[in-house]
Amino acid sequence: MPASLSVPTLSQVKTLDTGYLREAAEYWTHTANLWAQAFAEVHARISTPGGTPWWGQAAAAAQERAYLDLVRVRKASDQLQEAASLAIRGDEQLQACRQGVLEAVHEAHAEGFEVGELYSVTDHSYGGSAEFRAARQVHAQGHASFIRHRLGTLMATDHQLTTNITAATYGIGSLNFPEAPNPDDTIVDDDKHDTVQPVDHTVKHDGGPGVLEDEPWHYPWDPPPPPDSAPGGGRWDIDRDHPYPSGPGGGPPTGPITQPKPWRKDFSESPVTGPTSGLQDVVATPPNGWGVQPAWTMQEEYRFRLVGEGFDGASDHIRWIQRDGNWYQATWVGYDFEAEHVTALVPHNSAGGYMPVIRDQNHWNPIGIKDIYGIQVDNPRLPLYLPNPFGDQYELPTNRPRVVASP
Repeated sequence: MPASLSVPTLSQVKTLDTGYLREAAEYWTHTANLWAQAFAEVHARISTPGGTPWWGQAAAAAQERAYLDLVRVRKASDQLQEAASLAIRGDEQLQACRQGVLEAVHEAHAEGFEVGELYSVTDHSYGGSAEFRAARQVHAQGHASFIRHRLGTLMATDHQLTTNITAATYGIGSLNFPEAPNPDDTIVDDDKHDTVQPVDHTVKHDGGPGVLEDEPWHYPWDPPPPPDSAPGGGRWDIDRDHPYPSGPGGGPPTGPITQPKPWRKDFSESPVTGPTSGLQDVVATPPNGWGVQPAWTMQEEYRFRLVGEGFDGASDHIRWIQRDGNWYQATWVGYDFEAEHVTALVPHNSAGGYMPVIRDQNHWNPIGIKDIYGIQVDNPRLPLYLPNPFGDQYELPTNRPRVVASP
């Protein structure tokens, strides 16, 4: 029964069919599962097309794009699953409310009253004393009031269900996957011949099996982060004290290699704290039909602090870097972050005399780099700043969330 200001007639209540809710729930569940499965499969296979590892600038861009698309789809899928749950519960609730109205009507009939299409209750019996007739009239009014009470519950439940499903599916109709800019293939400082290749891989230039490669990366400083991290989540540390000669064909060394050992440095006694994002609306202010801002809005802000760094020994956190004819090992030093998430209930208009309700200041919790990027996917109005041990910070600009894929 679609939400409406009009009151349904008794005949409409009797024939109320909520099967459309069950059908919608089935469709939303199927769509959510299909979206999640399809995009998860793309994300899982993007780094090994045809079963062959793919690396390079275009590979990193493709992984980033696949992960960002997956994040968007997962959020939309969760919304559809929530809408499906609401529809299933709504079907049960509406049928229970419908039954409540019909039971109230049946009780009136059982006492000899007639219930009209618009729920008027009349007594067609005759005879009896004046006191008896007055009592019957009171009973009729009581039945009418009870029936309308049950009807009001039905209408309120229907309206609330429509509101909840609309809120749960908000934004799905405008879900899109904007085209990402093509990676910049410009070779920087080509005369330095700095190339980056994964450890223990032989690069094939003859089209044979091996590692897929784009044009070799040329970087004056660091290569991109590993697939399980993201910009601002750490840095490459190059072991310049131990150069290695080139391997066969000018590739990475193949002789005995000393593997770097894991390590960690703790900053918890004197963490490095980045700037705050400032309070931003959790969601855009919804229109309420009158063009007036709601009395209260929910806002949030984030700060991040660096409490440690280290190399975990993972094989994909080690790379070879070629510089000036020699090869050097580079290890990924990941940063350990904590987040402060402040929420504020901010008054406006008629509530302007109240103080904002602010929570969770100076409450810090561990957070991973992917979760940090996920925050900005959920609320792109937030500018986020990631500190590093050198007193600088990496900024995630607003309205352009980026996420680098996990392996």
